[in-house]
Amino acid sequence: MAKDIRGLFQNNRRREAHAVTAALPFTLDTADLREGTPAVELASGDYTVLTLPMGVLVTGAYLVVEEDNAFDGTVTAQAKIGTVALFSAAIDCTKIGPSLGKAASFPILTSTNEDVTVTMVVTGATKGSVKIVLEYIDYNRATMSFIGEE
Repeated sequence: MAKDIRGLFQNNRRREAHAVTAALPFTLDTADLREGTPAVELASGDYTVLTLPMGVLVTGAYLVVEEDNAFDGTVTAQAKIGTVALFSAAIDCTKIGPSLGKAASFPILTSTNEDVTVTMVVTGATKGSVKIVLEYIDYNRATMSFIGEE
């Protein structure tokens, strides 16, 4: 008979699955007519959109372009957690709908706090928005609920 350790080492504590969303709109900051500052617009380059905590297991990634939010012009995006690319190729942000992450390394385990960066290539766009959605399990931190509790 196997030794019963179900109540030890937090073996029966729940770990929760989470999803987090970050947005990259074309207009990052509106113009301030009172101060005379121009609008800040999305340009080609790298953007740090969030930081994942240490000890999470990332299980999926999506780039989502909602209806009426497709970019005009030519816009592509590639996302990374630290140095790990989440997609096998840059995603076309002019197509509506979700684009599923194809990283060969899923799941990705964070051993330190990891920045999520999105590399945008923007040509001739004047509007649009893209969201990145990450699914992850926070395996280091457990809730106070237990498996088998009523």
